Amino acid sequence: MLRGFPFPPVWDDEVAPVTDKLLGRLHPQHSRLITARFDGVLAGRVVLNRDPYRLVGHWGTVNHLQTHPDFRGRGVGSALMCEVRKMVSRRVV
Repeated sequence: MLRGFPFPPVWDDEVAPVTDKLLGRLHPQHSRLITARFDGVLAGRVVLNRDPYRLVGHWGTVNHLQTHPDFRGRGVGSALMCEVRKMVSRRVV
């Protein structure tokens, strides 16, 4: 069973296809998956999407901000959002 999905408990074979679809929707020029790790353990993740149209290319959408329950309260979500802000200001995405 994978931890971090509190309602209801889910299993690897349920999460894997959903994760594959999420990753498959990322566009190499307009999307980024940002992760946070502690000692090799995935502590959190967030997806940043930028609009491909020039007039609104400065807009960004944050999706799927998630932190592992064992790392909550340690600033993982805040650190991920700080990295999102840096990427947007540098126009990395």
